[in-house]
Amino acid sequence: MASQGGFYLDRIEGGVAVIVCSDGELTMPATLLPEGAREGDHLRLELTIDHDARSAVKAEVDSLQKRLRGKEDDRGKDDSA
Repeated sequence: MASQGGFYLDRIEGGVAVIVCSDGELTMPATLLPEGAREGDHLRLELTIDHDARSAVKAEVDSLQKRLRGKEDDRGKDDSA
């Protein structure tokens, strides 16, 4: 049973934590649980946006797209000139 507005660690099966909330269940790797968390514990879950990771991935994608566009441009050139 979920605590009101919270999360309840129902069980851990094969390294996967099964957490019950008011809207159903969610699963996550048990390694992500707080140290000492056990079945029956009530948990608080906080999600935040990782702006640094997003920026790093965007920069990597932009770089790859730029490289791919450069390769497309090279294919259109005539090497016999």
